Amino acid sequence: MTAYNTNTTPVTGWRNRVTGHARVRAADLVPHPLNPRNHPDFQAQALTAVLNRLGFARSLLAYRRKDGRLGLIDGHLRQSLNPQAEVEVEIVDLTEDEAGELLLCLDPLARLALTDQERAETLRQLHQVDNPTLAQLFTTVGQAEDELRQLLGQFDKPLVGPQKTDIPTADIRKWLVVAECPSEEDQAELVSELRLRGFTCRSMAS
Repeated sequence: MTAYNTNTTPVTGWRNRVTGHARVRAADLVPHPLNPRNHPDFQAQALTAVLNRLGFARSLLAYRRKDGRLGLIDGHLRQSLNPQAEVEVEIVDLTEDEAGELLLCLDPLARLALTDQERAETLRQLHQVDNPTLAQLFTTVGQAEDELRQLLGQFDKPLVGPQKTDIPTADIRKWLVVAECPSEEDQAELVSELRLRGFTCRSMAS
């Protein structure tokens, strides 16, 4: 088990905001009007590949709106892929404001996790797939962290949380490509697509 040193005072008695689960038609869920996530085609293809292989293995997240309908917090892409499907929904007792705050938290919190590269590679070796979309998706696990570790290593700054210290110090050659995009949305889509294909890349403003 990994030990975590959070340097914070332990908190007990956190409120349980989960009130229950329901199976509803995806189309009956109300998408959040301020959902900031864009779901490009390649992400939809990757999720479709996962659903085709494993099926629905994670519930959508919703809250009860003032009009009585269920408002989506997490699961917009799954909803859009098959609006007529019956989906499992976890319902949380949040206000409109709290639902917006949670929507802002989900992606950043997930990105803060660090990956044990040895375990990730072991998983990839144990679960090799014929589907090229899934295979490419598997290669992206921990990819951004490698770039972050190398960058922080240049400035001799420690990483927060569990980490490995055996980062190679050998000279690494890199070939760079600069691509001009017509819009910020196109830029984000291209960066995500390249990462899915196994390339290390970042967004830059002109």
